[in-house]
Amino acid sequence: MAIALRHRLQLPGELVMLFCVVGMSEGLGAQLDPDFRLFEFATPYLQQFWLEHRSPKALALRVGQAALDTAELGLELPRRASRLLGQIERGELEFNVNHEGLRAFSRQLQRIIA
Repeated sequence: MAIALRHRLQLPGELVMLFCVVGMSEGLGAQLDPDFRLFEFATPYLQQFWLEHRSPKALALRVGQAALDTAELGLELPRRASRLLGQIERGELEFNVNHEGLRAFSRQLQRIIA
């Protein structure tokens, strides 16, 4: 946090909140036990998390699932596209577009014309 403040870096709110929680956790742990070291305590849990969610094996499983999902979409996409085009041709599909700046622009245009 000190480095970010010194260099006037703008950090995402979630990251700032994480730093605050880590700081409070370390402070609370030190009050309860002067020998408490947060990162020594958390290391086994972080390693377990890494093995379960970020390891090459976990990544390979996610890539395999993504490949299956992609193959399934490839098989379903022509049928879905055909059904969608049919609905458009029959006039069964309606689109509502809401452009955020369009209303203000329309009011200004009406004032200019009137």
